[in-house]
Amino acid sequence: MKINTKKESKVSKIFTPKNKKIGKVVLFSLSFILLTGLFYVGFSKAAKFLNANEFVKYPVVKIQFHKPFEFVPNEVMAERRAMDKLIQEKSIEWAEELKNPDPIIDFNDPTTYKEEQIQKYAQLFWDHIWESESSKGKNTDPTALHIYCRNKGMWNEIGYSPSTKYCFSSEAEAIAFVPEYIQRNCDGKLLSQCLCYWNKGTKDETCAYSEGNLSMAN
Repeated sequence: MKINTKKESKVSKIFTPKNKKIGKVVLFSLSFILLTGLFYVGFSKAAKFLNANEFVKYPVVKIQFHKPFEFVPNEVMAERRAMDKLIQEKSIEWAEELKNPDPIIDFNDPTTYKEEQIQKYAQLFWDHIWESESSKGKNTDPTALHIYCRNKGMWNEIGYSPSTKYCFSSEAEAIAFVPEYIQRNCDGKLLSQCLCYWNKGTKDETCAYSEGNLSMAN
């Protein structure tokens, strides 16, 4: 058989050690670019997901012990029943008011403050105390009141009565409670006065808490 030495010579020229090395470099570069692109796309999607969501940990198992029974004074039971009735009647209505406030009312003008505007006044009040007391539940300090209540299966992200470690049975109860609290304690008062009263029990026209200066507030 006759061997085509010219053809073999051309092939051997193409596949020289130098050309093979260049080929490996090119192949490695293309692979690196491809992997970098895939990593960038994956990282971008992960970053977008993390920016749009918040990681929240929950205990896998929560054990709670309750007394089998208790003797409750009639006055306390009457207050509980009244609160339950209030929650049932008003929580949905007030929740809607909190979500959809009337933007044209000046809540800091006491001359415009009327009983029927309590729910709208409560929107600004609620937003301020919720953000100030727990960063709307995002504060992870294990000693915080809202964490204490959350571990009990209850709720208090608005800082009500921290000295007694008070916990609402649910967020709905707190939503129902705030307008009633405003009506009882802040009727005719400026929003800033009501916020000061919530924070330190005095109806000053302004204070560090109402101004958002939490480092100087009680």
